[in-house]
Amino acid sequence: MRKLRFAIIGSGWRACFYIRIAKALPERFELLGMAVRRRERAEEMQEQYGIRTEEDQEVLLAEKPDFVVAAVNRAANYQVCRELLERGFAVLAETPPSDDPEELRILWDLVCQKGGKLQVAEQYFLYPSYAARIRISRSGILGDIWNVNISALHEYHAFSIIRKFLNNGHCPVKITARAYRYPVAETDSRDGMILHGEQKTQERVRAELEFEDGKTAFYDFSGVQYHSFIRSRHLNVQGTRGEIDDQMISYLEEDSHPHQESILCERAEDKKGVHRVLFGGRAVYENPYPIGLLTEDETAVACLMESMDYYLETGEELYPLADAMEDAYLTALLNEAVKTGKTVASTPQPWNNLTENL
Repeated sequence: MRKLRFAIIGSGWRACFYIRIAKALPERFELLGMAVRRRERAEEMQEQYGIRTEEDQEVLLAEKPDFVVAAVNRAANYQVCRELLERGFAVLAETPPSDDPEELRILWDLVCQKGGKLQVAEQYFLYPSYAARIRISRSGILGDIWNVNISALHEYHAFSIIRKFLNNGHCPVKITARAYRYPVAETDSRDGMILHGEQKTQERVRAELEFEDGKTAFYDFSGVQYHSFIRSRHLNVQGTRGEIDDQMISYLEEDSHPHQESILCERAEDKKGVHRVLFGGRAVYENPYPIGLLTEDETAVACLMESMDYYLETGEELYPLADAMEDAYLTALLNEAVKTGKTVASTPQPWNNLTENL
């Protein structure tokens, strides 16, 4: 694999993942620099990571990177991605470039009709624990999967995982949802533990997804679940012959005798990253990078960055853009269902059923 040269537009928390990955894997990635508008933030990035920053993104784009990471805020993401695509740059969007259906269709047209190169860095299906459980669900020991309950991830992240387990492509779906608000004590954050015990009101969204093929999913999420010692996350996947309940797998053996077994994550000694995940004495996930270099999140994102090489050369996609568009579209439907209090049905979109890699 050739070394990939890339630039970053944006300097938020997620943008820093790409910096750390490039520094951990210098033989695979070369970071040309980061476009940062605010001088204070640019100085922070220079001091913390020792990287090059530019106030004007054109300076970096003039060096013709293999791809550009769009890591700007959600409101600006669509316009940034669109402008880069229209100028012929390959783009790896840190989050879906929009959750507005019309904007998604415009971007899809830029790629399919005008030759644009766009990928989305959806990472959770590449996390060791999710990747392992998806592989187990595809092995057949659980029978046909009919139902997913997920209370762990928000919006498009959750929809990506739901569709991976249900394995039903872009099946038409009806969504019913409602939002609730509850007080909860803050205990953790991106910056570390919080010990003052202050309570803040958090929104929790619960939704039902009823697919046309009869499969269902139940979505339950509050943002506090990402960083909390008192709010857990859960996943339950039910098939005709077994289920996944968080880390426990229950299933019927060939002679229909029941069996239970947990998946086992082998972690690095410093707890940074997972070496492999075992189930039934066999590895159902193995880290593709040297252990201890990257966190789980960074490992997943590194896989997506590396996949840009194959995508640019062959068009092969690790997370197909069609899937990214569908997951973003379902996010729009979820938000509409919450806002209106009505059941919202999906309608055919130009990217439907144009993916082979679920």
